Amino acid sequence: MSDNEEILIKNKLDQATNFIKLKDFKKAKEILLELANKNILDPTIYLNLAFMNFQKGEKDEMQKILIKAVNLGIRNTDIFTNLGNIFFQKRNFDQAIIFFKEAINSKPDNFNVHYNLGCLFIEIKDYANALNSLNNALKINPNLAKAYNNLGIIYQCQGDLNTAEIYYLKALKINPKNLRTFTNLALIFREQGNLKKAKSYLEKVLKINPNFSEARF
Repeated sequence: MSDNEEILIKNKLDQATNFIKLKDFKKAKEILLELANKNILDPTIYLNLAFMNFQKGEKDEMQKILIKAVNLGIRNTDIFTNLGNIFFQKRNFDQAIIFFKEAINSKPDNFNVHYNLGCLFIEIKDYANALNSLNNALKINPNLAKAYNNLGIIYQCQGDLNTAEIYYLKALKINPKNLRTFTNLALIFREQGNLKKAKSYLEKVLKINPNFSEARF
């Protein structure tokens, strides 16, 4: 690619970005599709098109444009992560795992991808891999409260209520207003027969949000 071609592509990308900022998605899409149809190897083109598809709820189109980028040989963490999330939502777990792992390979310190992969493994009840992924996320970001919460869920599902409680309390220490963590703790105390303590945690939830339906059991 010549210098002039690179300058032209950059100018077109800048124009598209400006149109996106102005929420003129039609003009932005025209420019980006022109570049995508020429198979330009710039991940920004495909990510911006995917963003506009997402804004319109067009997840199949979003998937299609990101897959095109991958097939062109573009290796980009955000592209892989988005594809992992799409396939996760579609419950195509095998494909989601592949793309999450590609995202991690291209950027190993992306704690959100480790976390998302951990959530997926919880969903399919692969608790060993879930623990590994969530702990990897916490190694990168020790203040990720939702990761501690999900570790609590894993141990609770396995019947280890004492360890689950430890992780829920760690989650609350970081995020003391996490209603779901309070509710999870209440469930633990109910299972242990400590109804008084379970009630106290539910009361804390309802004090923060009286309409939180999960706090009523």
